[in-house]
Amino acid sequence: MMNHVLVLNVLYQYVYRIYKQFGRFDYLIENITYLLSLCEYGDLHLRGACANLLVTLIQTTNHLLTLSSLSNLFNNSFIN
Repeated sequence: MMNHVLVLNVLYQYVYRIYKQFGRFDYLIENITYLLSLCEYGDLHLRGACANLLVTLIQTTNHLLTLSSLSNLFNNSFIN
């Protein structure tokens, strides 16, 4: 069984980073909550698929935030 408290904690950290960087994130919270409920209550194949989606979401979010941070750093180097 998935430890959804741990997953929620990790997802919260990423969502908070998105919020700090980009603003609104209500739709993301709704999607994550839905995926977590499917992971917990869906059949075996559905759980695996949802877990993979959540992992991909975390990896993609981390990648986008890294690119955004690098872009900001690059732009700020020209301003200063």
